[in-house]
Amino acid sequence: MRIHGILTSWNDDKGFGFIEHAQGKFFAHISQFPKHSRRPVAGDKVSFIAGKDQQGRPQAQQIQLSGQWLPANKSGRALLAALAFITLLGALALAGYIPWLVLYWYAGMSALTYGDYALDKSAARQGRRRTPENRLHLLAISGGWPGALYARQALRHKSAKTSFSAVFYITVIVNLAALGYWLYSKDARLMEWLSLFINR
Repeated sequence: MRIHGILTSWNDDKGFGFIEHAQGKFFAHISQFPKHSRRPVAGDKVSFIAGKDQQGRPQAQQIQLSGQWLPANKSGRALLAALAFITLLGALALAGYIPWLVLYWYAGMSALTYGDYALDKSAARQGRRRTPENRLHLLAISGGWPGALYARQALRHKSAKTSFSAVFYITVIVNLAALGYWLYSKDARLMEWLSLFINR
């Protein structure tokens, strides 16, 4: 039976905290949250199954953020946006409007960019040499922005820095503008199809 409680404390760097419930205090570890859920924060309402650790102490298992579904949180929305864009490219490639290489390029660059964000997040935690922000922006403007969009929320990295976010969204706009111009100059039929679809 699932029970409900409040995550009263959370150490995000170490990935654990404690849940308060009428039955007592339960230890909560990040491994017990869904893989693609956003990172928990103190004050979150949660549901869980009461269990015990190896020492017999109360531990929350199969923890879920109450009232949360993947698209309702930032990481979920970012993932859906990234997948929607990649899916759109796949549909355009399947219809013959763009070469498959374009889809492969965006998918590959997104994977590479996500990896760089993950490495930079790890370096920040361990005090190692960081990835230059210019490199992250260069990867984004080169087509890796879907991966960066998801990484910023899923890893909670570079998402709170206003100046970085401003430049990041500029790279997204520039990349999409360049892609749109290329599509327009390459195949007017695609623009006609989009116009008919929008004007329905």
